Amino acid sequence: MGLYQVEVAKLETILANRVKVRKGISRSDVQCTVCHNFINFAKDRIITCPFCASTYHYLCVAFWLSKYNSCPMCQNHFLEPHSELFESQEDPEFGRL
Repeated sequence: MGLYQVEVAKLETILANRVKVRKGISRSDVQCTVCHNFINFAKDRIITCPFCASTYHYLCVAFWLSKYNSCPMCQNHFLEPHSELFESQEDPEFGRL
C-alpha cells in the first residue's frame, strides 16, 4: 500500500529518523536500484535501507516510498503502518480510515 499524497511532505523527517542518510563515501560501483544509475557517493545524497543495506539516491527512494512504502530490494516496510505519517481520512465507502 502506498503513501497518501498529503503525507509525502512528512517523508523527509521520518526518513531522517528511520534510515541512514550518508554522504561523502568514495565508491563508484554501486547502482541505485530505482533509477539504475551509478551512485556518486562523494556528491549524491543517498539513503541506505536499515534492513538489507541497499543504497539508493535520496529522491529515487523517496519517490518509490510515496508509492510502495517498502524497500525496492528486500520489501521491508520503511514506515510503520500506524505511524504519525498516516493521518485519518474520510472515505465515502468505508468511513474513517
